[in-house]
Amino acid sequence: MGSGAAVVRSWADEPFRTPRDGRSGPSLCRLRVLPFWPGRKILIRFFVAFATLMVLVVIVSSPASAEVTVADGEPAPSFSGPSVALLFTGDMLIHPRVSRKAAEYGRAGEAAYDFRPMFDQVRPLIEAADFAVCHQEVQLGVPGRDVSPFPALAAPAEFADAVADAGFDACSTASNHATDHGDEGLRATIAVLDEAGLEHTGTAASERDAGGIIYEVPPLRIGHASYTYSVQMHGPAHEWSVNMIEPEEILADAAALKARGADFVVISLHWGQQYRVAPTDAQRSVAETLTASPDIDLIVGHHAHVLQPIEHINGTPVIFGLGNFLSNQAPSCCGINSGDGAAALVRLRAADGRWMVTAMRYVPTWVHRKSGGYIVWPTVDTTETSAPLDHL
Repeated sequence: MGSGAAVVRSWADEPFRTPRDGRSGPSLCRLRVLPFWPGRKILIRFFVAFATLMVLVVIVSSPASAEVTVADGEPAPSFSGPSVALLFTGDMLIHPRVSRKAAEYGRAGEAAYDFRPMFDQVRPLIEAADFAVCHQEVQLGVPGRDVSPFPALAAPAEFADAVADAGFDACSTASNHATDHGDEGLRATIAVLDEAGLEHTGTAASERDAGGIIYEVPPLRIGHASYTYSVQMHGPAHEWSVNMIEPEEILADAAALKARGADFVVISLHWGQQYRVAPTDAQRSVAETLTASPDIDLIVGHHAHVLQPIEHINGTPVIFGLGNFLSNQAPSCCGINSGDGAAALVRLRAADGRWMVTAMRYVPTWVHRKSGGYIVWPTVDTTETSAPLDHL
């Protein structure tokens, strides 16, 4: 990333146009209270989630300034050509209660499970990105175990279809739950993602597929590799089955992705301490090492189940943690912030032959559990308009 620093901000108080129909939509600064909230308590909870994210995100440059800033005396990058908008979301931590609600939805349509309604309110946001990446934490389609509770989590294969239907293109899969049901579960998950048309990285059924993937997102090629600090149940069947956080190996994989033709490399890390907002010393140490490499252009973190800061380290954006995107975690078990997440919106542009992050925004999200149907809600009404990515 050199010395350029991208603006990190929430949806600005400006009109935007949808890619589909050109209509203008609402901004975060003109927030409308959505009709689903049943009372003041829920409304307060909503604003707590938003305020938390506002505190945690590090604003690396004023929103009123130019999108990319450089050190004194250095020339500003010269951007040309098209841009690409990426979207990343928090953990997909599918607990049995979530799956049971999907079974209720499924009965209405004579299906075993239907997770699609859970994404109805965020679908326009996800679909508006040029490429959207989820973090799939639990195993899917495990033979004989459609649903399994903690500590060995599992969810039905139908979840992958809902993820694809919501507009996601790919998922990172390296997590501490990646081997909860052994190699059989790992391979079943890969097969389910393949069947749903979702690209993936982090776990592998063969050595050839380990180490990272390249996505074709015209006009650029995006390299992506996913890693976890450990696995909690069965050890990986092979050294290459689950990518582990070993900085030297990550650096080598990133260099290999660039050598294979990737224009921009994203590293997903399942790291940190659960329910801790501040990054740990270990997270910061790994981030310092990885961002010193010119082969790594963006780091996206998961696992803490609460929102963590977005910072620039060595000029490279580091999203330490995006919280939970969909789960059954709640204040009663896991802390006040465990129902919160965020969608990170990242704009890439080419400058002097290199693709760079020129701007970042975030949309806070919240899971309306139980009586709310496990619906993922954004902090703006996106049911009629898509995300303001054309102004990112």
